[in-house]
Amino acid sequence: MGIINSITRLFAGAGPRQPAIACVSAVLALLLGFIWVEPARAGGLIVSFGYYYIAVVFLCFVLCLGLVFREEWPSLRSRLAGGWRVLVILLLLCLFIGFGDRVGYKVLFDEHCLQTTAMHMYKEHQVATISAGVVTNGDFLVTEVFLDKRPYFFAFLVSVLHGIFGVREANAFLLNLLLIPVMVFATYSAASRLTQRNGGLLAACLLATLPILSQCATGAGMDFHNLVMLAVSFWAALVYLDKPEPLRLSLLCLTAVLLTQSRYESAAYVIPVALVILLGWLRQGRAVWCPALLMTPLLLVPYAWHNKYLSAIPELWQLRPGQSSRFSLDYLWGNFTGALNFFFSLGTSLPNSPQLSVLGLCSVLVLGLLWLRRQRSTPRIPLDSARVALLFFGAAVGLNFLVLQFYYWARLDDYLACRFSLPLYWWLCLCVPLAVFRLSARWPWLQKLVWLFVLAATVFHTMPTRARAEYTETNLAAKEVAWETAQVAALPPAQVLVISNKSMIPWVVAGVSSMMIQSDSAFWQKLRHNPLLAAFPQVLITQTLKAEAEGKPFVVVKQDTLPPEVQLEFLAELRQGNRLARISRVVAIRELPVLDSPSLASPAETPPLN
Repeated sequence: MGIINSITRLFAGAGPRQPAIACVSAVLALLLGFIWVEPARAGGLIVSFGYYYIAVVFLCFVLCLGLVFREEWPSLRSRLAGGWRVLVILLLLCLFIGFGDRVGYKVLFDEHCLQTTAMHMYKEHQVATISAGVVTNGDFLVTEVFLDKRPYFFAFLVSVLHGIFGVREANAFLLNLLLIPVMVFATYSAASRLTQRNGGLLAACLLATLPILSQCATGAGMDFHNLVMLAVSFWAALVYLDKPEPLRLSLLCLTAVLLTQSRYESAAYVIPVALVILLGWLRQGRAVWCPALLMTPLLLVPYAWHNKYLSAIPELWQLRPGQSSRFSLDYLWGNFTGALNFFFSLGTSLPNSPQLSVLGLCSVLVLGLLWLRRQRSTPRIPLDSARVALLFFGAAVGLNFLVLQFYYWARLDDYLACRFSLPLYWWLCLCVPLAVFRLSARWPWLQKLVWLFVLAATVFHTMPTRARAEYTETNLAAKEVAWETAQVAALPPAQVLVISNKSMIPWVVAGVSSMMIQSDSAFWQKLRHNPLLAAFPQVLITQTLKAEAEGKPFVVVKQDTLPPEVQLEFLAELRQGNRLARISRVVAIRELPVLDSPSLASPAETPPLN
């Protein structure tokens, strides 16, 4: 008990000069984040100290969460009142989400970048993404790293699992699967605070009807983890508003800091958190301070550094050919029509939930009309603080969604971009039970009608969509990379060098030496005399072949075409429509003839590499 009390005082301690310290912290954060530190220096600071920064913040978050959870346990237990049935339903929903899609990579090469970042954070305690490496004497030697554009909180958590279970590719998938119960229980708890127990169950069930949620929860990306942090942040906001005190304020601040390190745009949620803090002060009738709040501006500086570094390196933007800006008015119409198609499409080709889109839109309209009615009442009936917090977070979700409409890659009916819909869907999951709860006082039958609608939509839309999994099965790039790595997995990594036509990062994850393909003769002649080549009995190369039309022969695409002095031996092929993925073995690289007269000397052939 003495240790717990000491830790509690650490988070809840306050002095007499908090406003002055807060002002100094804010000014210093602005100077450090945006003026004093140049982009290159900012990137170097993140690489060197980002791991320790995120580790300290996460440790403080865990300690603070444990203390708050200890206080909140009686309230949480009361919301599970009704016995084991509620708990069983929530656990079944977790299984329903977890088995909604196959476990595997979904977004290339984002998830592989996160994997190698986690590996480097575990081994070197530095924030950097491994882009190249070679197996030497049985050990994988990193030869090239860079600071990636992606926030690194998810990668840090994977690195923690590496420390527990060893460096395994499966740890990233395990992390997302372990976060499913956190997502379900946080959503249930938040919705039950807004309404009642049935409202919490309705929100959790609506969440489970989302095929895109299962798709992200069974991948190795950071999108599901970001949604979990958003749900936890909202839950922390409601807990703070229940009792605005320093310990709960500390939890809210630390959660907001970690949320900014979950996805690029999640920094926008600092705004609703700040508004919730002010709302708690108004409820309390005085300002509530804590060390975490005073430090929050400085804790947000690394995010500013990372964004500053990213803005200065256009190569990290990954723009498509012909694009010169990440945000433009030119992207608006395509993104808007794609969003409409995604949210309201009744087909099974997209991982959407049209039933939630319709219910959510109707619920937002109903809540808006009820709010207007409150404003016209005499005397005016104020909203309770929990619903005001829902409005604050909804405004931030809407702002993020609006900004995405101007982003170069945010067309939601694109299989790789539809995950950006998750925050809006989650917010609608909270709005629906609140609207139903408000209207059921006049029409008690409405709750049963909504439950029947959700059940029917789950049976006739969600389950067929998940069963067909077109959004996963049509991800040809992911299937191709998985096939290539499976083909090479049977060979000893120390004996294989892969010359890839896609990216070296998947091979870094697999612990296999690799380099990028090049079609010019100079590269292959230099490789022929490289002593590194002799260390690998197996030199494999991946190529893509396409057919111009049905019935036409498959030919190697231009960028994968090799000079004639490279001799290959066919090993395996994977056909996907008019596209072939081929793996071959390099058996010889002939030496180019030397031009010492008008006639060319006969080329000498090198012995086979095997």
